[in-house]
Amino acid sequence: TGVQTCALPIFVMTGIALRVSTILKHGGSAGIKTMGYFTGGGEKYLVSRFASMGTDYKNQIAGAREKFPEIRARLLQQDRDYRVTSSSLFEPESLTSKAERFGHAGVAWSDMMTAVPTAWAAYDRAINEGIPKNQGGTGTPMAEAQAVAYANKIVREAHGSNIETARSMALNTSSEALKMFTTLYGFMNTTYGQALDGWDKLHTAGISNPAVLARSFMALIV
Repeated sequence: TGVQTCALPIFVMTGIALRVSTILKHGGSAGIKTMGYFTGGGEKYLVSRFASMGTDYKNQIAGAREKFPEIRARLLQQDRDYRVTSSSLFEPESLTSKAERFGHAGVAWSDMMTAVPTAWAAYDRAINEGIPKNQGGTGTPMAEAQAVAYANKIVREAHGSNIETARSMALNTSSEALKMFTTLYGFMNTTYGQALDGWDKLHTAGISNPAVLARSFMALIV
């Protein structure tokens, strides 16, 4: 545990906080993954919401926090697990925790800049025109609750989830020894889920194969 306590902050600071390319790669790859989930008519909603992030930054984030549980969980945890988040309410923050939190701040910010417009764009598409039948939808506008649920689903599929019940049990462990081996597990777990989702949709009748391949190409290869 002593080795892990010392090594993890060093890893975070040198591999993430002090390396701008890591932040740019995370935000860039998350944006590319997101684009794959709006092919086939949804691009206009995504472009509009990305533009809004540049002109109405605070309101876009505040509104997303209130409307979408997935966004709320991401903004609350910022790459920290629930145990650390909850204990910080009652206990002084250790130097290790501070190093990890500030080390992840840049990546958490770049994640927010893509996850928030992803949620809003999915919501806009769902409530205005619905999801095409060849992409698994009904082709008709959704009700408010359905549109919010769809937006949460797209954020989970494109970016992974910070909600405890949607994460692998390996990420919810309290073992510091196991955490030492799962620092980068979230990204790989999300990628694995995207691969299985694409494979499943390719074998589902009525789903557009080009749309699935475009999504998988953006999420897994580009």
